[in-house]
Amino acid sequence: MKSTTIALSEIVAEPSSRDSSGDVEGLKMSIRSNRLREPLLIAAESNVLLSGYRRLAACKSAAMRNVPVLVAEDVLEACNHFREHMNRDNRYVRAVP
Repeated sequence: MKSTTIALSEIVAEPSSRDSSGDVEGLKMSIRSNRLREPLLIAAESNVLLSGYRRLAACKSAAMRNVPVLVAEDVLEACNHFREHMNRDNRYVRAVP
């Protein structure tokens, strides 16, 4: 997976499965103070957002022009990133057969 920075305007955000991004004010303040700690995940070629809808909303609210992203070359690479991210956060850790 490639790590880079792109213009916020280049990210294609399809409608999220979430009803809303919720209150992003606290996240926006954190991003302003500490930068974006977890890059957005986008698909190669299309720049479609795969993960980070709330972070994207906070970056837009903070009027950022460029954002760090991870570029997934294929679906398997994106799935592996999701698994690593979830295990790191210990939110949804389950035994994988």
